[in-house]
Amino acid sequence: MTDAVHRFLEFVPGTDGTDVARLASTNPARLMGLEDMGLIAPGTAPGFSLLTEDGHVQAIALEETGAPSR
Repeated sequence: MTDAVHRFLEFVPGTDGTDVARLASTNPARLMGLEDMGLIAPGTAPGFSLLTEDGHVQAIALEETGAPSR
């Protein structure tokens, strides 16, 4: 996914962090039927990745919710 994000930022002019977040998290989660993942909002599973300016993963943050694992 890191390479895909990096290439997207490099080859698609005018993109920003919102576009990349949607493409790398929200869209894949929806395709997999994971309605409580892939976005930051009340009632969703907390977790996100921090990316560098060039699209590489710098850190990943996840929080245990007590919900059953998939």
